[in-house]
Amino acid sequence: MKEKDEAVMKFLKKIEYVKIDESEYSFELRFHFAANDYFTNEVLKKTFYMKEEDLAEKSLGTEIVWKEGKNITKKTIKKVIFFFFFFWHSIFFWWGGYFFLGGGGVPMHTIIFDIGL
Repeated sequence: MKEKDEAVMKFLKKIEYVKIDESEYSFELRFHFAANDYFTNEVLKKTFYMKEEDLAEKSLGTEIVWKEGKNITKKTIKKVIFFFFFFWHSIFFWWGGYFFLGGGGVPMHTIIFDIGL
């Protein structure tokens, strides 16, 4: 987690684990946030569709509705007259959209390690 993430994470009120009925192992994490200057979502969800207990097939995340100029996953760099948008590593980049873990799945501990939990 980066320093810029910490500024946003101070608004985190609770994390909720919800079992998904679609499979024996699939689940959803719900991150509940207080009103803040960064985004309008009250809850960010990340759903993991599991093949096995520790083998994820794919995941879906909430689209974050960032407030104007507050997207901490983006940085604009001006060079001459061109603008480039770069997505910087941030815990909030993790929610993203539809995400395939590919190739028959990725062990769950790998996903948790990658997001820094």
